[in-house]
Amino acid sequence: MEESQFERRLGRAACAAWWTVFVGAVWLVAAWLLWLFIGATPALAGFVETLWGGVKLADAKQLVWVFFGAFKLLLFGCIFGAIFLTIWHRKLRKAN
Repeated sequence: MEESQFERRLGRAACAAWWTVFVGAVWLVAAWLLWLFIGATPALAGFVETLWGGVKLADAKQLVWVFFGAFKLLLFGCIFGAIFLTIWHRKLRKAN
């Protein structure tokens, strides 16, 4: 059977959601690796303090970990949305 316009749009929305999750996960890993590099290099500690206006590296680490935690929660929300859209699209296809 031919897909309706709603089914096509739902499938595209599910695909876009999975691409959003993928890009977010790649960005999270890249930012985490960059932060590990900055934290492991003592010469960059002074650079971070200067860049953030005199914030000590220990305080910056706390802020960055809170940011990573919040971003992971946002990413999990996107994952659950993508799963929901994918399941809904599959059920609509099976119904036809």
